[in-house]
Amino acid sequence: MDSSASESCKDEILQRELHEMLVPAALRKPLITDLENSVSLNSYYIEFSPDPEDRIYKKFGLFVKAPLPGEAERMELDLHLSGRRSVMTKLVPTGIAEFDKNEIMLAQNFQEMYLKIILDRSEFIPEFVPLGKNDTCKSSSSTFYLLLPVVLHDNESTITVDWEIVRRCLSSPVFRASEDDMVKEHFPLDDEHLQLFNGYRSISDVENSLVYCPHKKAFFFITNVVHGKNGRSPDKETETSSYLEHLEQHGSPVGPSKPNPQPIQQKAQASKPHHKRDTPSKRFGIQLKYPGQPLLHAKPLFSLHNLLLNRRSENSESCERPEYFIDLPPELCQLKIIGFSKDIGSSISLLPSIMHRLENLLVASELKHKLSLAFPEGAEVTCYRVLEALTTTNCQECFSLERLETLGDAFLKYAVGRYLFLLHDTLDEGELTKKRSDFVDNLNLYRLAIRCKLQVYIRDNPFDPSQFFALGRPCLVICNKESESNIHSRRSSSQADHASSSGVRCSKGHHWLKKRTISDVVEALVGVFIVDSGFRAAASFLRFIGIQVDFEASHVVNACISSTSYIPRATRLDIVALENLLGYQFLHKGLLIQAFVHPSCKNKGGGCYQRLEFLGDAVLDYLMISYLYSVYPKLKPGQLTVLRSVLVNNKAFANVAIDLSFNKYLISDSSALTKSINSYVDWIKTGALEGSLIDGPNYSKALSDLVESSMGAILLDSGFNLGVVWTIALSFLDPIRRLSSLQVSPIQELHELCQAYNLNLQFSPSNMEGMFLVEAQVNGKDVSTTASAINLNKNEAIGSASQKILTKLKGPKDFPS
Repeated sequence: MDSSASESCKDEILQRELHEMLVPAALRKPLITDLENSVSLNSYYIEFSPDPEDRIYKKFGLFVKAPLPGEAERMELDLHLSGRRSVMTKLVPTGIAEFDKNEIMLAQNFQEMYLKIILDRSEFIPEFVPLGKNDTCKSSSSTFYLLLPVVLHDNESTITVDWEIVRRCLSSPVFRASEDDMVKEHFPLDDEHLQLFNGYRSISDVENSLVYCPHKKAFFFITNVVHGKNGRSPDKETETSSYLEHLEQHGSPVGPSKPNPQPIQQKAQASKPHHKRDTPSKRFGIQLKYPGQPLLHAKPLFSLHNLLLNRRSENSESCERPEYFIDLPPELCQLKIIGFSKDIGSSISLLPSIMHRLENLLVASELKHKLSLAFPEGAEVTCYRVLEALTTTNCQECFSLERLETLGDAFLKYAVGRYLFLLHDTLDEGELTKKRSDFVDNLNLYRLAIRCKLQVYIRDNPFDPSQFFALGRPCLVICNKESESNIHSRRSSSQADHASSSGVRCSKGHHWLKKRTISDVVEALVGVFIVDSGFRAAASFLRFIGIQVDFEASHVVNACISSTSYIPRATRLDIVALENLLGYQFLHKGLLIQAFVHPSCKNKGGGCYQRLEFLGDAVLDYLMISYLYSVYPKLKPGQLTVLRSVLVNNKAFANVAIDLSFNKYLISDSSALTKSINSYVDWIKTGALEGSLIDGPNYSKALSDLVESSMGAILLDSGFNLGVVWTIALSFLDPIRRLSSLQVSPIQELHELCQAYNLNLQFSPSNMEGMFLVEAQVNGKDVSTTASAINLNKNEAIGSASQKILTKLKGPKDFPS
């Protein structure tokens, strides 16, 4: 492929396309039809376990028409709150719950009510709030489920809806068109009633209710009446003589004579309802008409957040802190919802994040089901692992597809490379590499995924609570073929800002996806099958999407037999000595000989080690990634790749080849190559002394090729037994045994060390007749040291100088204490 075609492919894979997100079938079934008078719903208790146990959460349950699949019905989820708090939530199946038609209507109205409160609270500012009047709420909803307060029974095995709370909340005056039955003003006041902004109410109605304060433009949960405080009490928070003084500034009294639900006009701007308290300079121009009334202890209504984000790593400013409360004069409060207590609010604040994760897990479950119908091994993976493969880093959750993608990519290259090696016995290394690239190319993976409709399962946007839609709060952006182009404007493929390209949430759940993201998911799903089920299952998945990696046993036999053509070269090789070095006895000696035949011999007839090198490179890369993935479960994808590159690279393999004396067995017809190798071997054994200024000659790639070709030979001779190859690789790839001592980058480590100890680091490179001399100098309090290195490559010289400086700094004399 020429450069222009390559650039064109790169541009295309980064293009975005509009795709619909799948809504899980388990939540799509309507709860009740017009012809039914009652219905049986599957119930699930939502167990809340806060850490620390400093909050009370009202018990809630989930009710759906269809039963949730196995892994979803017992979903566990850790929600991350502010202040380093968390709530572990768990679904517990609790059998069947019966509802009649009237109870379904009440339940839907209750759900509509609290969704308005937490997501569309401005709708609760008017005196009257209609519920259940809009048929759009039911007809345009894409999911059907109820989240309701419950009572737990029979040793926590069954639940029933807490209808007392539901009916009490729905009986609130705000849901009645007329408030004629509500006394606007009453004289004299008694100990059992309070005069509120919008009427005269009993204390039992006010406590554990939701109110709106026009002067603060905010909603509050009222927990209790503070009988020891009234409007004339000192206001410690604002350092004024009283609440009365704090609020008072030439203006009209506030009370039932002015039951205007709109926010009071203020001469000074009120403070924000959350986080900040009023100061003496922020006065509201309010005269209390009933300053002798006891105050109301109130907690501001929360702002909804994405609780799937891991907040454990927040800075010290987010340390644990007590809940924020404020005391309010009753006559400044409009009673909105009776019985809507703080513990109900605490639970409701968790529900959108819980349902977002449940919907995604159900989508993963549907993909697993689809795969299990296509091939038996599809049932052997977990839904949680599938969800990990479907979740991109853009979702900002505590897991993503990246690690699985790295593993799947390595396996894909190995499996396809092995297949092509056996199927095309006349292709050389370059042709095999080109052919493999066509298979594993991102655009090819994208096309295969689209053909299998995998794109509908992908999750690529962070959870946005403002775009949480459910029964009672449907998405009002109705999307169809006619309106789609107007709703979702076309995005340029060069647009890199994900936030700006995520688009508007519509009733179809459309979102913009890069083609590259879809191909990444394919590789991640390969990784899922490797981790949960193994090699055979991963091969089955590849076959499902359209990539053939299977081969016949005869192909292996033929490849081994064809190696007999190298037997005449046995006179130039000590086979027994080589087998002892490798710790493996070959059944097909020709494979061992082929592994040491350099391409310079091809001109005299026959082949060389390059095909085996192609095979060995792929298997070592896959085995190393698989090893690192298993041993370091918390290692990030980028770190996996870097560590793999440290262990599997030409220079490291060249040094392994010298340790095993492979250079003595190389069959080559190039005197220049022999001279180059001998020069490097001599320098390694005699010239690579500590403190040597010159780095020495460059290594020969032919040395590293021998390591890979010998591994390819063993792989083929053993019938593609990965266990055999890994055991042998472990025996001579010594760095694997001491990963903890590896220096991924001496330059990076030196920079970090100098930054930690406030040391000044400077590199001074100069050119000396084609060689680069680099002098590194570190200065600081009680520290001053230098080191130099020479190399044909400037970066190599900097790396060597950095390593020498590190060695000195870590010594007992130079390193600061």
